[in-house]
Parts: sequence; structure tokens; C-alpha cells
Amino acid sequence: MNVELHAVLHCAESVAAIWMANAFGSGVPALWEEHGFALRLFLASSVIQWPLLLILRCFCSHQLPSHDFVAVRDDCLSEEAQSICDSCDAKISLYVAATVPFTMKSGCDVAKLLDLMMKGQASAQVAAQICDLIKRHVLPKKSSELPAAVTAASCMQAVLCAMDAHLSSPEVQEQAVWCLKNLGLNRPENEERLMERGGAEAILRAMTKHCSNEAVQKEGRVALAKLTTEHQNVLRFLSLGADQVILDALRNYTTSTGVQWWAFQALGNLAETSKGRAKLREHLAADVIDAAMRNGNSEIQEKGQLLLEKLAQDGHTGP
Repeated sequence: MNVELHAVLHCAESVAAIWMANAFGSGVPALWEEHGFALRLFLASSVIQWPLLLILRCFCSHQLPSHDFVAVRDDCLSEEAQSICDSCDAKISLYVAATVPFTMKSGCDVAKLLDLMMKGQASAQVAAQICDLIKRHVLPKKSSELPAAVTAASCMQAVLCAMDAHLSSPEVQEQAVWCLKNLGLNRPENEERLMERGGAEAILRAMTKHCSNEAVQKEGRVALAKLTTEHQNVLRFLSLGADQVILDALRNYTTSTGVQWWAFQALGNLAETSKGRAKLREHLAADVIDAAMRNGNSEIQEKGQLLLEKLAQDGHTGP
């Protein structure tokens, strides 16, 4: 029985590995390093056996007939990737550690992962997955699931370092912006620390650099909407030109409901101050909002109308 179960588990591991090669890989020997999925990480841990059995069942019934599978080589993990895995004591992939919370305790050393990012030793793919791992374990309105030794300050510093090191990577910027938003949201002390460490500048820089990437734009607008509920943060973002960045996105994404909705939300927060309304009027925000409303659904049109009414107000009305 044990021999049969062992064989089934290894079959599950193989199916999972091959599917990831096709879904995320490029078909070259370095495909695991390219996306942070190392076959040896799956084979080294027993804590993910039950997810792999589920994967086996699902993919055998739905995925196997639809893919021309590439061969998975035993030596496809490069020396660089092995070094990264060893340096963070990884026994499972970062993706599994991110999505299955209890695996983190034995799966990888988060503090070492953060140190890799702060030293600039994590590739763009690995940095994006580390940010993804952090964001999933610091959800708003929930207690942090990260180890006690890993502080919000150290997470912020590592994420900001990764954003600097991989400014040209939209994947890193998207996950990092999302991560910063989760770290600061509903945690006043973290939000203040984030502003002090240059979080506002990093978010706007990511949005400006990747103005043609919808995922970065959407996450950037969500972050702006969530982090501009306090008066001092509104003034900070205004001083950095957040109003212009948001309006540019509205001009570029005339059919993206997600970008439009969160852009209106962020503009509404900025328009709560007299300074914000003055800057928006200066940039002819009403014309941009009108154009977005014409292309939007009923919800977008309603939200845009409320925003236009707010722009027409005088005096200080908000945070």
C-alpha cells in the first residue's frame, strides 16, 4: 500500500511539474528558474502531498488532453537558482508557500527571502513571487501570517528595494504595489511608515514607467484609492503629481472598467480637498471624466457624475 501511495504521489508531482512547465514556462532548460518553480522543491517536502493529489485528479480530467507537454529534465535547475533555493532554506516553491499558509513554517525562511531582495540578489521572477507571498499573508483586516521575526518595516524596505532593482519588470511592479497597499491598509502606523520610506513615490514611479500595462495601472489605482483616505496622504500624493498620473490612465484606458472605477475612487479622494479640486480643474479633469463616462457602464457613469459634482464644490469637504 505504501509503495502504491508513494508512486501515486510521485505521479502527482510529475503532473504538477509538467503542467507548470506548459502554463508558465518557455520550454527551455531554464524554465524553472525563469518562473521560480523548481522541480526539486516539490520533491523535497511532504507538506504539499495532498494539494498534489488534488492537482493530479483535476489535471488528469481537464488539462492532460489539451496540452502538448514538454519534457521535464532532472538537471533543469541552474546553479544560480539552486543557490537562491538553498540560501532561503526553501523546501517548497514560493508559489505554494504563498497559497497554502501552513507550508510557510517549514517551506522557506521569509527573512532570508527579504534579505535577498534588499541585497539585489533576487531575479525579477523570484522578486515578483516573494512580493506575491508577502501580500497574501498581510491581508487587510487580518492578522499578519508572516513569522513574528518578519516586521512590516523589513517587508516594506525589501519590496521598495525590489521595485528599484526591477523597475523595468511589470510583474515585479504590479506585485510590489499590491504588496505595499496590503501592508499599509487599515494599519495607520504602517501607512505612516510607508509614506516616510517613499512608498508614494515608488507607486507613482511604477505607474508612470508602465503606463501601457493594464495590470500595473489597475493595482496602482487601487493603491492610490486605498492610501488617500487621510488628509496628509492626499497632500503628499498631490505634491507628487498623482492627479496627472490618474488622469493619464483614464485617457489611455477608455474601456477598462477596473482602471476607470478605481481611478474615479482615487480622484474622489483627491477632490475632497480644495487643493485637489483646484489641481484637477487646472488639468481639465472634468473633460477626461466625461469621456470616460461615455465609454463606461452605468456604475461608472453614476460614479463619474458624483465625482463631477464634487469637483464643482467649494471649500474643504473631506479627509
